[in-house]
Amino acid sequence: MRKHFLAIVAIVLVLAATACTQYPDDWKDYFPNMPESNTIKTIEDLYLFLASDGDGEAEVNLTTDLSWFPITVRGNKTITGKLNVTESASSDITPPQSAVTRSTSAKVLFEIEDGAAATLSNFTVSIPSEVTDKVASVVSVDAGTIKADNFNVVVSGTATVTGIVIGENTAAANVSITNSKPGKIDIATGNEDSDDILKDITENNTDIPQEDISTRFDAANSTELIQNLDKYKKAILTEDISISFETLPSE
Repeated sequence: MRKHFLAIVAIVLVLAATACTQYPDDWKDYFPNMPESNTIKTIEDLYLFLASDGDGEAEVNLTTDLSWFPITVRGNKTITGKLNVTESASSDITPPQSAVTRSTSAKVLFEIEDGAAATLSNFTVSIPSEVTDKVASVVSVDAGTIKADNFNVVVSGTATVTGIVIGENTAAANVSITNSKPGKIDIATGNEDSDDILKDITENNTDIPQEDISTRFDAANSTELIQNLDKYKKAILTEDISISFETLPSE
């Protein structure tokens, strides 16, 4: 009888350990006493919090490496605090995907899932210069919602990073960025609300240079200038352009 009991206990422990390493959809099942607002100090907890379904708020205070990213944001999540990204490993626990199979190309840190919403409030992401070429963007959103208030991306040295990528399916009503310095912002050329999104961002973020926001209106040469004026009745010069009489289209 004792042998059967020990065998059952061993099976239960194995199943529990396996479940904990699979990063369940609902992290609250494994942390039932975790408060709605909490301080996250480990990358494991950040992953569980953001990748779980449901809503929640958390204050982040941690340093982690790129191997854990990208992290998908699900539900309606609000994060504050600070995140320091490094190149070297900062955790003894293997990320959800094997580091061998994860992409070695530049990464998006946080991908907002379609239908999900992320609020970045008083949140700072620090990236050292030696890591910037490995970061495609800090946050990306397509058919989701992004709200940012005092969201800042700090990069050491002279390198730049794209802080926010707004996809072509992101409605203007789903974008709210205020009092932020997120680095470069890329608005997809196919986004039909790009004009309204650009206007809202520039009006509410006076410290973001116009040249740091990429849109469908960008023109780096005379051909793009003429094409954009013809198609959108609007163009934003990203380079100094000289136009001669011969360059102008004929009637």
